[in-house]
Amino acid sequence: MDKISIPWLTICVCTCTISGVGTNNIALGKPATQSSVTLNGTPDRAVDGNRDSTFWRKSCIHTLHGETDQWWSVDLLSTYRINTVRIQNRGDEDGFKFHDFEVEVYKQSPGHCPGANKTTCASHPGAANLGENVQLTCAEGTIGRYVKLLKLPQFISSPEDALIICEVEIEGFLVHPCLKERQFHKHAGNKMQSPNPTNTGLTRAECSRRCYYDNGCYGINIRVTDDECQLITEFDSNTLADDSGWNYYRLC
Repeated sequence: MDKISIPWLTICVCTCTISGVGTNNIALGKPATQSSVTLNGTPDRAVDGNRDSTFWRKSCIHTLHGETDQWWSVDLLSTYRINTVRIQNRGDEDGFKFHDFEVEVYKQSPGHCPGANKTTCASHPGAANLGENVQLTCAEGTIGRYVKLLKLPQFISSPEDALIICEVEIEGFLVHPCLKERQFHKHAGNKMQSPNPTNTGLTRAECSRRCYYDNGCYGINIRVTDDECQLITEFDSNTLADDSGWNYYRLC
């Protein structure tokens, strides 16, 4: 049974079980992000179920050329034991640009939680073949919610280099609550910018519980003077604004 303790916005969960039923593609349709976008190569294209390897058929992602930090990431919305990651390389003229890459797995959001610990699933030295469907088998015991694919920066030398892939498929087993500890980190006098509605009449403990049980919640804004809070679930800007009337709590 889960046991939750909230002395001051600290949540501990004590149970961990692994489902005996695997899933075919746990990445399909899940929220995805990437380091940058060009030529309309948006991150959702890699989890749309379309393996078409021709970029101009609008089936592949594309980051900016020449970046030293080129990556793509998906939020699986639950914690899984990751077994296999399959990546569809571009099959037309620029497929050679997919080279020297690594797959990392995180239990916490690497974009939202500084210092989030990673597990390296697997790495691929050298270039993938044009149109190749690269299959990587994760190291034993690879567990997490966020899967990140990145090109190793030490091998990015050309100003024309970019991350271009056409589909990512992930297989694994669902892990039921296995978050040993999650803590809200306070940003006093700040408010995270969000279009989400505020909730009135909620205590700080009630608001923190709502955030914990919402897989898409990354933090909460709490008004200093009364019981009003806002759950943060969208990170289009990830912008903290100075506001002495609010405190922001980042969940990691």
